[in-house]
Amino acid sequence: GTPYKGGIKDLKLNPQAVNIKVEQEFCETINESFTLERNEVKVLDLYPKNIAGTITVNTDKQAEVVINGKTFQGSVASTKYLPGNISIKVTQAFCETIEENYSLSANEDKVFDLFPPNISGSLTVNTSSQAKLVINGEVFTGSIKSKKYLPGQINLTLNQDFCQPIKETFTLNTDEDKILDLYPQDISGYLTINTNPKAKIFLNNNQYQEVNKVRMVPQVLEIKVTQLKADDIIRVITLKTGDDISLDLYPEIKCSGIDIVTIPTTASIELTGDAGEHYTATGRKSFIDIPIGTYELIISNEGYKTHKETINLTVDNTIQKQISLEEGSDAPEGFVLVEGGTFHNGTANVTLSDFIIGKYEVTQAEWQEIMGNNPSYFKGDNNPVEQVSWYDAVEFCNKKSVKEGLDPVYLGSGASIKCDFSKNGYRLPTEAEWEYAARGGKKSKAYTYSGSNNIDKVAEYKANNNKSTKAVGGKKPNELGIYDMSGNVWEWCWDWYGYEDYSSSSESNPLGPNSGSYRVLRGGGWYSSAAYCRVANRDCYSSTYSSYFVGFRLARSSN
Repeated sequence: GTPYKGGIKDLKLNPQAVNIKVEQEFCETINESFTLERNEVKVLDLYPKNIAGTITVNTDKQAEVVINGKTFQGSVASTKYLPGNISIKVTQAFCETIEENYSLSANEDKVFDLFPPNISGSLTVNTSSQAKLVINGEVFTGSIKSKKYLPGQINLTLNQDFCQPIKETFTLNTDEDKILDLYPQDISGYLTINTNPKAKIFLNNNQYQEVNKVRMVPQVLEIKVTQLKADDIIRVITLKTGDDISLDLYPEIKCSGIDIVTIPTTASIELTGDAGEHYTATGRKSFIDIPIGTYELIISNEGYKTHKETINLTVDNTIQKQISLEEGSDAPEGFVLVEGGTFHNGTANVTLSDFIIGKYEVTQAEWQEIMGNNPSYFKGDNNPVEQVSWYDAVEFCNKKSVKEGLDPVYLGSGASIKCDFSKNGYRLPTEAEWEYAARGGKKSKAYTYSGSNNIDKVAEYKANNNKSTKAVGGKKPNELGIYDMSGNVWEWCWDWYGYEDYSSSSESNPLGPNSGSYRVLRGGGWYSSAAYCRVANRDCYSSTYSSYFVGFRLARSSN
């Protein structure tokens, strides 16, 4: 019962009955039994006799051969099998299957030549390169050449955009070469719709940007053309093969008019509609045949408060308007509305939107009213507040906004404070806003100092005042009517300090770096030399810094 590989030598056993079985692949099994005596030395020569035969199958290399369940690719050379029944199956694509059953004898070398005969037919379909061809579920694009199929039923469909579908069913025979010429017939027509540029076109509820010689299959089409402030146009047509239809469908805009007279007659008129209409004029204007709808009317003139109102224009109802502007400014009292524009600061072209900025630096009286204290070293209600840090100025802005019912602009704390410039509350000017206002905005005369090339006319500074701050507005204003943008106290700005004022050669409403160690100061102070009071000069300190020569002025977004 103990197995061994190959022969065994000098195996010691107790006297006993011994059974020996010798097995080898493809050989006859040997069985021996004997009784081993004491001290007996038994030698047996047991060599199994080969009884296998061989099978050779010659066939095509593309054929698959299966012998007794084992698969081979192509021919099979001299493979051994024990005597007995041999099952052979040879298959090949598009060929007849061959099956053989054979009883193999011992030591027999059997050779089979099994080459499956071809039984396929071929199919060629000539068609256009855009056609989609489906043959027995298999998809092709364009023509196919001599494609093999087994004999039997062929189901073929052919489709092409804007063409009549083709269907074919036939039987393909052995060795048949079937050729079909299938070119789909164009059944399309063309449709063009001429209309207004702003009109929308719908064909069977599907919107089209434009319909200009659009190719379509024959069908019934519901056409709808819509446009704001006009009645819809609806047409139903039948598009047939070969049609080239062109339709003029222009929705008729419902119109009205408005007559406007302004006092003064130099005032600018701006009329903006809810569909993007925009009209302008000066002094007196009769707007006729303008689309109905809701319009914002803005009348403005320098030295007067802007007039704004909403007007609803209805069909066949011309409105008469006479508008007298009130003298004054759109900016709150103590502030100046700075009209947006572009200036060059030496390193960049900077473009700004409209904004509002204080005529004066924030005074000690204003600070006392909001904060309930006065940190200033040089006392005086109309003197600028000083000894306030950047954080102090931000806190003042939010508290003043809340007190006056405005939306605070500053959120967060410490270095993470953010400014929401869309809010209408008080804030510090950006460095760009400060410089643009100091230069005189659109009225700038390119002075070295804010309002003059003669610093003594516009600034409290070291050469004419080296002792203290002075009441705001004591010197001449600049071109915009803003005071003390040179001298008196340095003024905090919103921006973190960067090595250059602005980061690129052309910017719109720049806000400075995203982070930093210091905040920007501009304008110079009562203890500064003339060079530090130039509109182009810059300085910086940490947000916690305060001094008796540092204050600020307020700004607001124009919204």
